[in-house]
Amino acid sequence: DDFVNDFLPSSMDEEFYWVELLSYREVADYNDGLVTTIAGESSDNVYKSWLTKQVLPNIDGAEVIFRGEVKAEAYDELMVIKYPSGQAFKEFVLESDDLDSNMLYRLAGLESSKSLILATQVMLDGIPDVLLQPPNEEDLSPDNFIFIDTFRIRDREAMAEFDELSAPIKAKNGFRAAGWLEVKSTALFEFNEPIDEIRFEFVPSFGDWGKLLMDETVPAIWEKRTAALDQDISVSATLSADDDYITLFNLYT
Repeated sequence: DDFVNDFLPSSMDEEFYWVELLSYREVADYNDGLVTTIAGESSDNVYKSWLTKQVLPNIDGAEVIFRGEVKAEAYDELMVIKYPSGQAFKEFVLESDDLDSNMLYRLAGLESSKSLILATQVMLDGIPDVLLQPPNEEDLSPDNFIFIDTFRIRDREAMAEFDELSAPIKAKNGFRAAGWLEVKSTALFEFNEPIDEIRFEFVPSFGDWGKLLMDETVPAIWEKRTAALDQDISVSATLSADDDYITLFNLYT
């Protein structure tokens, strides 16, 4: 597939981020004709437990950046893993003797027609400088959350114009870029509709979100966003972190 044949060979010495947008079956399906009562999420947790407890600790520089609930109909959970290189991924994940047996649980638990597993790299260009500044000290509180956008872009000029016009309003209300990722390859479920970018943005609170929406310039500016994106594929959501992972992360610090 594209990930193994194209992305991986060209990224053997490059850091990348593995992004999983997961949708679970209500009940796991092991494709063996037997009826089970095991929840799809529970089945996939077997795979994730193997990966996070037995694989990642052996890779110098690998870490789970985020794992938590996606508050949107499109997906149930998001997981972001940093890998130091394609070589490390190939050696410790793809060539593991335990991969196939654990993938059995993953495939049984996931709703494959709705899940996306992607190889991405951090975007360094095109991000307005005001969004790269660290959050203001007074904006840090338990009310902070991360907002996620998944984009398929049909008009990059309109998207660049939206980014330029919206950045000052976002920054004024405390929004910051936590990580804008360019999708390089779909690693699993390639029959699903691809996306071009995944953006994580720090938001101080839902109150600040409301202030942004009430700005009189927002409707006209957000029309640029609507024109730029394939609305059938692009999804927006808020994220809630698992207890073991902090909600706030920043890939630029």
